[in-house]
Amino acid sequence: MKDVTHHTTKHSAYASFEEDTKGSIEVGKLADLVVLGADPTQVDPMTIKDITVERTIVGGNTAYEA
Repeated sequence: MKDVTHHTTKHSAYASFEEDTKGSIEVGKLADLVVLGADPTQVDPMTIKDITVERTIVGGNTAYEA
């Protein structure tokens, strides 16, 4: 799971020449994110699809909250 997250964030930013502003959680970088109801690395892989989204943050603003 860690590799998947890494490839879909850091490598995507690199591929679009945006690694200076996106792709990792660091001071000064942009970050849209979701807060999940469970840790996907700690559940049965067959149940990842059932993890609830508790909050979605886009552009620094909460776009969804359960």
